[in-house]
Amino acid sequence: EQPGVQAGTGTGLQPYSLDPRFSYCLFVPPRPAEHCAPPGLVVAVHDSTRNPLTFRDRFIDFAARWHQVVLAPLFPPNVRGDGNGDGYKVLMEGDIRYDEVLQGMVAEAAVRTGCDADRLFLFGYSGGGQFVHRYLLLHPERLRAVCAGAPGEVTLMDAAVDWWGGIRDTGIRFGRTVDIDAIRRVPIQ
Repeated sequence: EQPGVQAGTGTGLQPYSLDPRFSYCLFVPPRPAEHCAPPGLVVAVHDSTRNPLTFRDRFIDFAARWHQVVLAPLFPPNVRGDGNGDGYKVLMEGDIRYDEVLQGMVAEAAVRTGCDADRLFLFGYSGGGQFVHRYLLLHPERLRAVCAGAPGEVTLMDAAVDWWGGIRDTGIRFGRTVDIDAIRRVPIQ
């Protein structure tokens, strides 16, 4: 463990240093003396009820057994003051890029905990499942595996339809196109 980072479950959320509108919580497993490799990283994205502590806590046994840090972000509703609670689900809301917010949180958690955050395990349910599904489309190279549970609304691999229903304009919106071959290399549940 790094100095100042407690093993186990904290009770609160940490503000994200680059944008305090967002926060996250962590579980950091105790580092076994014989274990030299840094822990991996599991990101658990909340559903529309927005309780990241619950999602973090559901991964504690897994994380302790497999030596993983768990990061659970909080993407609050009404971030821009317009009542919208769904921006995180489609990765973009006005000038906010939720995929980039998550990547910043991952980088911050890596510094705080010493975990290996180059490639992560990504889980989401319902609204979080939508986030995970779309993050996979844009950033497969960052993922070890994904689990997108009950995403409700999905983005189709349809190059004739704009984002978020399809993928035609991802290059314009996100500065990157969908790499189907890279997606095929990611284990998906």
